Amino acid sequence: MKNVLRIGLLAASFAGCDAPQAPPEVEAEVVGPNSASSAWVEVAAAGDATLLEAPAEVVADPDAVAEVAATFRVHVDEVLVRAGDQVAAGDVLLRVTAPGLLEAAAAQRSAEAHAAVLRARRERLEQLRREGLMEQSKIFELDVALAEVDGRRRAAAATLRASGLSPAALGRLGKSGEVELVSPIAGVVREVEVHLGQVREPGAGPMLRIVGSGGSRVQARLVAAIPEGSRFEFVLGDGRVVDLGERPTTTLVVPEDGTTLAWWDVAGDAGALSPGLPGRVRGRVVDESLHQVPSAALAFEAERTVVFRRAEDGQPTAVAVEVVAVSGATALVRGPLSVGESIVSNAATVTAREGAGEG
Repeated sequence: MKNVLRIGLLAASFAGCDAPQAPPEVEAEVVGPNSASSAWVEVAAAGDATLLEAPAEVVADPDAVAEVAATFRVHVDEVLVRAGDQVAAGDVLLRVTAPGLLEAAAAQRSAEAHAAVLRARRERLEQLRREGLMEQSKIFELDVALAEVDGRRRAAAATLRASGLSPAALGRLGKSGEVELVSPIAGVVREVEVHLGQVREPGAGPMLRIVGSGGSRVQARLVAAIPEGSRFEFVLGDGRVVDLGERPTTTLVVPEDGTTLAWWDVAGDAGALSPGLPGRVRGRVVDESLHQVPSAALAFEAERTVVFRRAEDGQPTAVAVEVVAVSGATALVRGPLSVGESIVSNAATVTAREGAGEG
């Protein structure tokens, strides 16, 4: 038992002699940003079309599209055109019979004739009344009859006016019983929706559509603001490119989502674009003071927006820039940058390290 105790004491003694000493405390060194931990990207020229690209379509001049429809019941007697035909303003497209208009025209003529007879009779009665040979009540009864006849005439005339036919067409209606529907504009017949012998009810839709050669307008919705120095083009599905110029004709900010509606008038020979033609609007920035950088390269520092440029010693250095537009992963900025020089691709890595150093 004594031997065991002696061995235990010796072991404790040797253990105390061999225990390592605690190292002296060393003040921690704060490591700042360095180029080894920064990913760099080159500043590019402001030519990224995706920043200013959006679906678009051709919106026709209202005077360049026409529909021929009937506001009254018609029977199609003759179809004089078909899709693809070139027509001039005033060309006859259809000949139809309209029973309702025939009745209205007949009612109008009858009322006018009846009113003429009543007015002539009233003049004779008025002369007799002045001579004391006729009572005033008889003339009053005649005035009531005239008012009733005039009401029927006005109702028939209103029906004829509502048809939208010209006075010349209404005149032909009274003579032949047929109505000639003519083209209101010069252009190409795009659709024919009637056939011979068909009965069309009012409100059944247009019977023909004509597309004229008036000026066109391109409409697009842009998700980013339009920077100064932009030049736009309309790219059609078949690859054709139409120059739209530097600025839209008009713009409108949509308050619901902050997007920008923009319209461009198409000039010259390119102006005769079919309504509804789809394509894409592309905007390219020709302002040499603008540069393209990743959106993640931007940081907000001391009430200014900066990017971190690579200095001569390889360290990131903050450079103030003006943000002109941002779309997704790309931004357009104006500032003391040059195409090809390196900036930090993700500014958060620099700001995070700076924050850690301050802590």
